[in-house]
Amino acid sequence: MSAQPLSNIFYSVEEKILFWLTNTGESSTSNLVEKVQFLYADAQKFANSAGVDISQVKTFEVLKSSRYKYMRCFYVENFTGNVPAEAFNIGGVRSDGTKSDWTMRDWIHG
Repeated sequence: MSAQPLSNIFYSVEEKILFWLTNTGESSTSNLVEKVQFLYADAQKFANSAGVDISQVKTFEVLKSSRYKYMRCFYVENFTGNVPAEAFNIGGVRSDGTKSDWTMRDWIHG
């Protein structure tokens, strides 16, 4: 079974970080068990899309951003798998040959 494509998925070329920004259901509850279940389900969805084991997935809540504030970022460091086709590449060499030094944090907080 193939993974469902995700929106708001990015790949930081220089850092080799694949990351996904999403609104999770965790903010809709104060119940700890429900929060963890929301986080686990979204982490698994991201792991499936990235083709990695869920144990490689890390996360944080975006607190300072004009675009992504209060969203959840799931990410995999040192990503060596196939970058999903829907992922937007940041950083690296642009099509005009110039280098971009954008990082995951620059993209989120920029």
